[in-house]
Amino acid sequence: MEWRTALIAASILLIVSSASLTGAAWTYHKKIGTITGVLKPGGFEEFTVDLGEIYAGEEKVENATIMAHIPVEANVTFYAEANETIEWSIKVFRDNELVGTINSTNNVTEIVGKGAYEYIFEVHVKAPVDLEEPIPFKIEVYAIAEEVEE
Repeated sequence: MEWRTALIAASILLIVSSASLTGAAWTYHKKIGTITGVLKPGGFEEFTVDLGEIYAGEEKVENATIMAHIPVEANVTFYAEANETIEWSIKVFRDNELVGTINSTNNVTEIVGKGAYEYIFEVHVKAPVDLEEPIPFKIEVYAIAEEVEE
């Protein structure tokens, strides 16, 4: 019986060897790369400008540059709110062109197409001449962007 078992095993081995010779000679399957990223919503980067101390009668001017990523044609409005009654204004530039000036009574509005834009905010703050004690102030700048209805 042993010779029959050996004969059957040899036959099976011969069949398997023949099958592998007639099939693909070489195969390879392995992960060779990974692609990662972060999907982010459209919108505006944030900025902070610290003007430090401004003495009575002095004016300080500082710039902040941010990127905006607008996913559709949009109506964009910039406005600002101040916690103190001070003299201030913010010139808004898009791609180095003046769009307008924000102040306590004026917003800046424009329509932009889909794309990435560089905005520069030129901040002007002047301390009153008759200042008697230090007054901390804060001006917050906001952007509203709404898709243009066709």
